[in-house]
Amino acid sequence: MNDSLELIEKISKDRLLEAWEKEDKASGHTDMFMDQRREEHRAHEGLNYYLAALTERGLEQVVLGWHQHPDRERVKPGGELFWDVVARYWQEMERNQTDDCLGRLHTIKGELDGVFRDFESFVMADYSLGRLFNCRDLAVDSDQYFRDHGDGKLYAGNFHRFPGYGLWIKKHGFRPIKVYYCERPA
Repeated sequence: MNDSLELIEKISKDRLLEAWEKEDKASGHTDMFMDQRREEHRAHEGLNYYLAALTERGLEQVVLGWHQHPDRERVKPGGELFWDVVARYWQEMERNQTDDCLGRLHTIKGELDGVFRDFESFVMADYSLGRLFNCRDLAVDSDQYFRDHGDGKLYAGNFHRFPGYGLWIKKHGFRPIKVYYCERPA
């Protein structure tokens, strides 16, 4: 594995799907879009699944998919790099702007404060950022969400926890954090 992820253990597809469903329910933000993504993965064969720790170098490789709310586009079509998205949210928070999306990010930052206070390591806690994929079509099979960003990129299969974590890092510094990683073998 490259320096973007430290593999903790290989897991089954069923374990990934169970964790995915549990995280969606815990977020209070289940929707048909995420349900469809989960069903697509249920049908995939020949993929490898891991529990991993995302490294600081790995954050530079994360691509967040197109994301919009009724009032504005948050991430451009084709996706954008993690730190570019976090920088925009950071500016909005510095200007004390608020909306539903920023509210969710505040909630996630609070969750992370609690997890780190209780465990002193995100890797030890029962908390993950969500899902990363080595191929854009595994995250979301749509050019609207992801264009090809090049070799070695990690495509996020969920959204709000990633920029929420980036905002947390800007205040507290980097800490490795768990993710579920899915790869299509070469």
